[in-house]
Amino acid sequence: MLCTASGAAAATRATDTLRPAIDEVLRILDDPALKGTAHTQARRAARRGVIERVVDFSEAARRALALQTASYAELLRRIKGRVAELTAASST
Repeated sequence: MLCTASGAAAATRATDTLRPAIDEVLRILDDPALKGTAHTQARRAARRGVIERVVDFSEAARRALALQTASYAELLRRIKGRVAELTAASST
């Protein structure tokens, strides 16, 4: 998704998206029926369900890996260049 909105507008949209999810997670944490160690799994599952509705983990992973891939590609390009220089220097 190409972001063309101003920073303030984008932040407002993010806040509008996240606020209801955060409120729902807080309600889950405050829910007396989900209190205590006996309800840990149910509480976690409820929170996970809320989070999975608002966070695109595949997209987040893709973006995080893209940053690493770009760094790696640049490093690899520099190493190949240096190896080529050393190979040329050693053959003369």
